Amino acid sequence: MPASPQKTLTAAAATLAFASSMSAQAPVAEPGAFLVGNYQGVIAASPTPRRIIVRVFEGPDHRMAAYLVQLDQGGMDDRQIADTVQLLSSGLRAVFGGRTRYEVRTNADGITMTGSYGSGATTRPFTLRRNSSDTEYRATNAPAARFVTVAKDVQIEVLDWGGTGLPLVLLPGLGSSAHVFNTFAPKLAQRYRVLGISRRGYGASTIASTGYRTDSLANDVLAVLDSLKLTKPVVAGWSFGGAEMSSIAVRAPDRVSGLVYLDAGYVYAFQDTRRGDLFVSAAEVRRQLETISLASSASPTEQIAVLRGLRERTLPDLQRDVPISLAALTASPPPPPPSRAWEAVPTYIFNGMQKHTRIPVPVLAIYAYPHLIPPTVDSLTRAGMLDADKTTEVQALAFRRDVPTARVVLIPNANHAVFTSHEADVLREMNAFIDGLATLKQNW
Repeated sequence: MPASPQKTLTAAAATLAFASSMSAQAPVAEPGAFLVGNYQGVIAASPTPRRIIVRVFEGPDHRMAAYLVQLDQGGMDDRQIADTVQLLSSGLRAVFGGRTRYEVRTNADGITMTGSYGSGATTRPFTLRRNSSDTEYRATNAPAARFVTVAKDVQIEVLDWGGTGLPLVLLPGLGSSAHVFNTFAPKLAQRYRVLGISRRGYGASTIASTGYRTDSLANDVLAVLDSLKLTKPVVAGWSFGGAEMSSIAVRAPDRVSGLVYLDAGYVYAFQDTRRGDLFVSAAEVRRQLETISLASSASPTEQIAVLRGLRERTLPDLQRDVPISLAALTASPPPPPPSRAWEAVPTYIFNGMQKHTRIPVPVLAIYAYPHLIPPTVDSLTRAGMLDADKTTEVQALAFRRDVPTARVVLIPNANHAVFTSHEADVLREMNAFIDGLATLKQNW
């Protein structure tokens, strides 16, 4: 579900605090870095054996982290992040919680990993081995994968589901890789050439320590389009993928034929100028202050333009947003800041959000509204979901009012992953939108 304004602001405060604490710590390479890699094997699960992957990696702060994937139960996005990662004299130990607890340890040689899984007093052992490229497990319906270098030491995972004709590029939401489209993309490939991009920090893309500002993430997408020689594709993004799409639309509208927002038209992608958002406004202030700092390489002309923007737009927006946000934060204190290395990536991304108030390209904006509320949820969760739907309603109205190139579609009783809960409806709307784009035939 998209977060309510209060929850968004609460998360903002937490991530701001965490980012500040991290910036004060000098990165120190972990001594267990040689253990980085994918370990895979088969566990004797009921009713059938399951392939399992444990990926050990260095987080943005250079501390060891790990996630576990049960490959035959949802693909590369059905992952559990380790609750605990420790370096011992005998290797690395990682513990994964949840209904079924997993514990794994690498041997000192970094080639074999032994573990156990189960709940309560019943556990079963298993063994994993570091894989090579020719033996790497693939998820069911997994597409072909390649890597595009977009910056020094940064590679982006690109998935290719095949198809012919118009290129259609899929961008995942925050916390997901492009594998989240493994079921949906093959349906699109019946009409288009379909590719997916896993943003830096997710999937098999590089977990970099920089480059998470929205424009930078969008530049990664543009670099992939250049590398693959894709001329004016349609780009479809789910959830936070809307942020990168809006950045491209504002800065390089001639690079795309159209954009499809899959429950993605929220404040990170388009800001309702009548309401504002403190977190986005604060991120914009930080960006502009960097431009006029002593360390900035901006010219005097550029700095004058930034100062005028601060005076005329950015600071008034911030002043307007503060009272509303202060009341929300007072009513709902922020949670403790994240403490695990992998959580730094969404922190960097949230701190790098940028304000978009126009989208000058053809747009299909699909919203799940009202979102499906399962009958089994408790009253507190139900209240939060209803509150989040108020945000969805406001954003959809703003999109319809302020983006003249947009067709806005509301799909009732859908999940946030609307392309999975209402696949047929989304396919129908996307096909109609793409068929109606006047510029397509001259571009492919």
